[in-house]
Amino acid sequence: MHSRFENVGQLEVKDLCEIVDAASVADITRYVPKVIAFKKAGVPDRVIEILPKLEKFHNSFVFMKMWQSTCSSVQDLIPSLEVVVEKVCEPVFAR
Repeated sequence: MHSRFENVGQLEVKDLCEIVDAASVADITRYVPKVIAFKKAGVPDRVIEILPKLEKFHNSFVFMKMWQSTCSSVQDLIPSLEVVVEKVCEPVFAR
């Protein structure tokens, strides 16, 4: 997964975002591209779904403390990204 985007500067927008026909977009100045880079890299849907929440809270001191506390209590049980979502993300968001 990591090696696919190792040289991200050499990628084109079509490698990172869904391609749309400009004629089908009513107002191009308000168009928000759909990022598909994570999906193309094989990141599981469950992980992709929580990314907006992580972005929203990543600067929160309280969130980071809860995240670190939860991670340290389950660190030996994390074999995959799906398990990170289940054992860390979901419990932290619920708090």
